[in-house]
Amino acid sequence: MHPARPESSARLQRVYDLLSSGREYSTPDLARPAEVCAVSGIVAELRHGRAEIECRQSVTRRGKRVRRYRMTAGIPGFREPAAGRLPFGPAGGR
Repeated sequence: MHPARPESSARLQRVYDLLSSGREYSTPDLARPAEVCAVSGIVAELRHGRAEIECRQSVTRRGKRVRRYRMTAGIPGFREPAAGRLPFGPAGGR
């Protein structure tokens, strides 16, 4: 894998901006507003850039497995998102 650099990838920046809130997001909660697919791959690329992102898996009442992501530390030296700078969708997860 050749991970993209967050400073030159709009898709990584959109997911990074959401995760920068410190909230926990399910895969669909990241994919929809950031307009991305393969959230786990994007998380892997952000981790390669030294972002610290936790992942936990839970099971719904109907037996569906759901992964939830939360960033505990951003990428050193990478920009912090400006307040309200999420023009691509709503801020915050479900």
